[in-house]
Amino acid sequence: MESNSIKFKLIQKLEKHLNLIYVFESTGEGRVCFAESEELRPDFKTTFTVQNFDDYLLALKKLEHLFEADLSEKNNEGFRFPKNTEVFWAMVEKGNKLRNKK
Repeated sequence: MESNSIKFKLIQKLEKHLNLIYVFESTGEGRVCFAESEELRPDFKTTFTVQNFDDYLLALKKLEHLFEADLSEKNNEGFRFPKNTEVFWAMVEKGNKLRNKK
């Protein structure tokens, strides 16, 4: 339970840091809004999901060296934030590709 609490705190900090809105669940099929659409260019996205966060973490774990210049120093929790949303979405995409290779 404690790890979920830490994860949620990091999500809240990331939300504030990137000025994005964390959404608890995807709206799934039948959506009218394209806010969560995979086809939406990252620079227009205003929300992120737990899957996006997990993909970011995977990229951070496996590919941190590739994004070194685009990451902040570690915070008190040992977490590194992306410097901007472009870096976040690029890392989400890389993490997604790593996750789907398995």
